[in-house]
Amino acid sequence: MKITFKKDNETINSLESWRKNGGPKLNKQWKEGHSAYEMAYYAIKHTDEFIRTIQLVLKSCGLQQQDFVCEPEATIGLGKGMKTGGPRVHDLLMVGKDCVIGIEAKVSEPFGKNISSVNKKQKEKSTATRAEALWDFCIGNNTSIDESPIGYQLFTATRGTMCSAIKAKKVNCIMLVLSFIAEAKDKNEDDYKSFLCAINAGPNDMVIRTIENKEIKSWLRMEHVNISK
Repeated sequence: MKITFKKDNETINSLESWRKNGGPKLNKQWKEGHSAYEMAYYAIKHTDEFIRTIQLVLKSCGLQQQDFVCEPEATIGLGKGMKTGGPRVHDLLMVGKDCVIGIEAKVSEPFGKNISSVNKKQKEKSTATRAEALWDFCIGNNTSIDESPIGYQLFTATRGTMCSAIKAKKVNCIMLVLSFIAEAKDKNEDDYKSFLCAINAGPNDMVIRTIENKEIKSWLRMEHVNISK
């Protein structure tokens, strides 16, 4: 498997070129212990291990091994019907031959605020909210969003990864959470499992959804990464 890192046609082959071309907008996020830096460090300094992780994830999904071109801080719109809101930002977007992988890197932070509180905040500005649209897309409109404790980022990451697949003209995608601290994985595990249950993930944690008349298969994965420095 060959993995190439690029941003705006600039090849990334070091932490410095990652920071310069694909680093976060806020400089304070570029340091050890922050997800953007840890993602870059893992991919650049532990490339072989990163590749093995991706190979195992692909195998677990029943997808073929393939090469990837990867873009840090990749943005994608969430498509029609998603109401007012900005684009989704992947910590790393990987585009291969027949699938894309949208990576959400975590150190100690949760999956954002829960979707019910986000919805209440959005309701202050509009009666029709993005949170409700994401809820209906992922879960269905026959259940209530009002008291859900599930993290909002799980919804945006799932929809965003599917939209990235459509943009890349693929029908398969993987929403992959990489947790860089064991405690963070443990803390987020319940939230992640609640999300899988809520979206009625099928065998092998896979869901099928339709976006703008295009059917997309999405596998969901959460992996712990233990790296030495």
